[in-house]
Amino acid sequence: MQSPRTVVLIVQYGAYDDLNNCIKHLLHENTPSVDICIVDNNPSGKREKIPYTEDTTSIHTIFPQKNLGYSGGCNAGLSELLKKDYEFFFVLNNDALIHCSDIVELESILDAHKDIGLAGPVVYDTLHDEHYLGMRINWKRGRTNHNRAKGPIESNTILDVELVEGCGMMLTRKALETIGYFDTQYFLYWEDTDLNIRIQEAGFRTVITPTVLMRHTPSQSTGQNSPLKEYYMTRNAFLFFSKHCKGKLARKLLLYRMTTFKMGQVIRNVFKGNISLAKTQCFAMSDYFLRRLGPSARFNHKTK
Repeated sequence: MQSPRTVVLIVQYGAYDDLNNCIKHLLHENTPSVDICIVDNNPSGKREKIPYTEDTTSIHTIFPQKNLGYSGGCNAGLSELLKKDYEFFFVLNNDALIHCSDIVELESILDAHKDIGLAGPVVYDTLHDEHYLGMRINWKRGRTNHNRAKGPIESNTILDVELVEGCGMMLTRKALETIGYFDTQYFLYWEDTDLNIRIQEAGFRTVITPTVLMRHTPSQSTGQNSPLKEYYMTRNAFLFFSKHCKGKLARKLLLYRMTTFKMGQVIRNVFKGNISLAKTQCFAMSDYFLRRLGPSARFNHKTK
């Protein structure tokens, strides 16, 4: 039997119900054609048994000594997996559902297009009942937007996109060996956007494959409107655009626009009585400008 060409990398944090469902979908064909690696960032005292590990030899686990965040967790897995003979690395959120057969279809597409460094499926957002064909960057306003499908997706043509969503992204060995790992300055959120741009700058294509579909229920680990998510989404947006906006003057103008826009949100939150959210947004901006990056001391990220 041929060894799997692809390994699925899942960084686990939070409840295990999502992970259980995620693995169940991956293994639903009973004869998995990919390997699975799980990096468990949960505190050691709250870790549970990884599901299905007794039923298959295709699941491998890594237990960091501390919470590495999403970017660090991915790097911990990739650093071990690149030592093996895998050709492709599918980074998957634990709140996303995809079958092994769909991942194998991505393999065939990457085989036929050697200039692709990163490929992703069409993402069906179960919370908003929408299909997304990747994302795009608004370089004038400092944000990203989904490419929403306006109707049934019938095309078999590969779509070049500015961003492949990080909830499910297939990376080639060549791309990873060229650009390196995720940037751990982000810790959580925006690290996938950064990776997309670095892959493109290295000369690779980033694409969506309309024939492959994945279901995603966003922010199950961090919470839809949690202070944790708001903090890292805000701080890391400033980090991303300061790194990748071209031109010194354009970069300064963009960061000024982002700051004034976010301060407007802060003022509105104060008037609405959302004082905690307003503080979180202020802390996020101040920490960026003070270069307090990586895991924030404002949150408990301890593993033990």
